[in-house]
Amino acid sequence: AWRRLRMLDVAAASVSGALVASTWYVPVLAVNGWPFIQEFFIDHHFRRYLTNRFAHPQPVYFFALVLLAGVVPWTFVFLQGLRGVAGVIRRQPQNDEARLVWIAAWSVAVPLVFFSLSTSKLPGYILPAFPGLALLTGWAADRIEREDRGVWAVVASSVSLVAVGIALGVYGVNTLHAPAWEVVVLAALPASAAVVATVMAVRRRWTAAFWTIATGGASIAALIVVFLFGELGARESLPGLMARADASMTRGELVLCYGVVEFAPAFYLQGRVVVDSAGDILIASSRDEVAAALRESGTGSILVITDDQRFRELSMSVILPFLAL
Repeated sequence: AWRRLRMLDVAAASVSGALVASTWYVPVLAVNGWPFIQEFFIDHHFRRYLTNRFAHPQPVYFFALVLLAGVVPWTFVFLQGLRGVAGVIRRQPQNDEARLVWIAAWSVAVPLVFFSLSTSKLPGYILPAFPGLALLTGWAADRIEREDRGVWAVVASSVSLVAVGIALGVYGVNTLHAPAWEVVVLAALPASAAVVATVMAVRRRWTAAFWTIATGGASIAALIVVFLFGELGARESLPGLMARADASMTRGELVLCYGVVEFAPAFYLQGRVVVDSAGDILIASSRDEVAAALRESGTGSILVITDDQRFRELSMSVILPFLAL
């Protein structure tokens, strides 16, 4: 199939992509100069890929799990079609459908392999693979309907809807302390969709089953946005906390990470983060280091970002008086 791609077409596509990208990169580079190259390309591309500087190590199979989780509730429908995908990509594509599957498969495989070899791994890195993954999943669903087999995949996808609803309910109760009625809605809607989808699959009414699963998945996404986004943002994201910290900090006061790796302060409180001799964020590992940073700050106070265990340690310290933010 590669022989079909003429060099002129590849060159034209490359030049077009470079021209589109230049509309952002050239002005940013003109305004910021070398610091942009250092921060954006060297630190957040090469150093993220080749080193653990940003403390996000994961096993090599991490992104495979992210892809399977990211396609929920269609995970098992996708798995049902994997054998067919393998059969297509082993042969030279002869029609438009085969070419689409071939391109989609490679658009998933290339970023999956590339980012799986990265030292630093975050779920967002693998986002370029999801358009191809969606195409392959849709093709697998169409194949189930055409071949009239794959009940297990639809039933398993329905069960995954129930599991996601229950997991969201448990998370809402235990972590976010959401009201009981929100939890009931989170669990009941996907469970109802799962029951209907299962019945439709057993009766071989594939289109109705797929639409029901899609509706259940969309309802979960909508419910998360309506009920949980605010609580999730407050708990899992630091911009709000950093804004409160900035408002409460005195002139010249610094921020120190104690036993935790957090890069948000470097973005939201630029110039206020304690760094080491190499200019990297200093991660204090003991109360003595916290005390040393406090002495060196010269302000008489320092804002410490830490976890619950070390927070309790600081709260019992008579040497380091503190005020919880």
